[in-house]
Order: sequence, then structure tokens, then C-alpha cells
Amino acid sequence: MSKNRIIGSQFNETLVATTSADEMFGLGEQDTFYFTYTDNGTSKDDTINNGDVIGDYELEETIAIEGVNLERGDIVLGQSKDGESYLEIDLDADGFRETQIGLGDSFEFVDISLSTRGNTTYIFLQEEASDFGDDDLIIKNEIEKENYLKYADSGEKPTFLDDPSNDLVFTPGEFDFL
Repeated sequence: MSKNRIIGSQFNETLVATTSADEMFGLGEQDTFYFTYTDNGTSKDDTINNGDVIGDYELEETIAIEGVNLERGDIVLGQSKDGESYLEIDLDADGFRETQIGLGDSFEFVDISLSTRGNTTYIFLQEEASDFGDDDLIIKNEIEKENYLKYADSGEKPTFLDDPSNDLVFTPGEFDFL
């Protein structure tokens, strides 16, 4: 499938997606990538399409999606086998992330922030906060917290109860994939 190429300039600007798959390049430092979503039962009016790519997304640029008020749990940052990051988005709050936007680069250890104004959601990726102390461990849920605390004094590495392939454990001075 061929994609429309939408190319900006060195200036900060808003690039507006089309109703077919797009490959967008802002080329500026703080561009906005603008999509629309209609909840009318047909996607012919939507400009957010599975397979859209922002080829040069930079941290803190804006991805705006008009027509939906997303919550943080509706958006997940993923990474393809070739190392490129993408956003998976649940647009209709059904628990299934039906749309994927490629980001054209690899982003690890970033926070996803969002805000809404009217019926538009604004998404930003920014550097992850790094104010963790030497003994801090980031865990995903209460079950993991309870399991970790069982092993905290034993010197053994905890095993997490949900899917361990998705867990990233931060310990002082090392990164470990379980």
C-alpha cells in the first residue's frame, strides 16, 4: 500500500493527515501532527489510519487527535522488531487498540503525556522522570509489589506473576529484562 507523503519545512508547523495512510515528516523542531477521528461507524472520514507514520517524530512534539478524549490507558508505546517505536491507540474505548502510528525512531524510557481540550486529545512523548532513589524499583501493579516485597530481604531476584517478558526492572546501576 502506498502512503501519502506530507512534508513540512524547517519551521514549526501543523501537518494535517489525509483520509488514507500517511507518512509525515515535520522537519521542524516542534511540529504538530493533526489527525481526526469520527465515531460515525465508518472510517471514510477519519484521517487517523492504522499504518500512519510520523517519520521524524521528536520528543515533545504534539500529536493531536480531534474527535476523541483519550485517557492514559488508551495509549501504549510499543517497539517493532526493527527497533522503531509506535503508538497503539484505543480510539473507541472498547479495550482494543485498533490504531497504530509509527514514530520513525526508537524511543525508550519516555513518558506519554496527554491533555484534552474540547473534543481533541494532545499526546506528547517526553523524557522519563529520573528522580528515583538508589533503592527504587519500578513495578507495574500491586501483585508485583507484594511479590517483590517477599523477596526484598532475601537477596533473590523476584519473579513476577503476570507476563514477565514485558517487565523491565530498574535496580541501581543496571537494567534487566526478565
